[in-house]
Amino acid sequence: AKAITAFRFEAFDPEVVGFIDEEANPKTIAVTVPYGTDVTTLVPTIEHTGASISPASGISQNFTDSVTYTVTAADGSTAEYEVTVTIASNSEASLTSLAVNPGTIDFDAGTYTYDDVIVPYGTETVEVTFAAIAGATMDLDSPHTVTITDGVGTFSVEVTAEDGVTKQIYTINFVEAVPVTGVTLDKETVTLAVGEEETLSATVSPADASNQTVTWASSETNVATVDDNGVVTAVGVGE
Repeated sequence: AKAITAFRFEAFDPEVVGFIDEEANPKTIAVTVPYGTDVTTLVPTIEHTGASISPASGISQNFTDSVTYTVTAADGSTAEYEVTVTIASNSEASLTSLAVNPGTIDFDAGTYTYDDVIVPYGTETVEVTFAAIAGATMDLDSPHTVTITDGVGTFSVEVTAEDGVTKQIYTINFVEAVPVTGVTLDKETVTLAVGEEETLSATVSPADASNQTVTWASSETNVATVDDNGVVTAVGVGE
């Protein structure tokens, strides 16, 4: 007897088992290992019915190319098996980059939907640039132009993994910024003695304006100063 009855790589969890084709000429063993596997130092566990096998079971081999194993029977006759190791296709369907212009997004490969991505008031088009993980394909070419209509626009790209099975859609929902029409203070005038303070409150109009940030500044810092919180301090005599 001189047959290989089992061929596997036990280093994987679960272990990877080879498919033995006794009818092929020469006989073959096909093994598929997970994506990303370094096939240059794989150690097979081999079961056989012969008196010996070469290379031996448990010895590291470089499976970049096919490796021939020879089983020798007790009577000296031999049988050869050609072992071919294939690396599985990448099953990850993800982007490696995603950016918009104008506007910004905080890209993360594991975030698939980006809502309320603000673009400046008056924006007519947005350019979206993107790239997929190695081996994956996309249903759009980068860059892609999105048209902003009635203040909104949507971008979607479907990524298909190298395995051709796994798919993932990334979506960006754009909204045009609501412009600021005015800023009002809760007090029009304030009278302070030197050293006194007064806190002012600012209201941005309209209430749904995209930019609600107020920057405080004094036009006469020798008379009064104002900090980032709207606290006015009298430092000199003024009118």
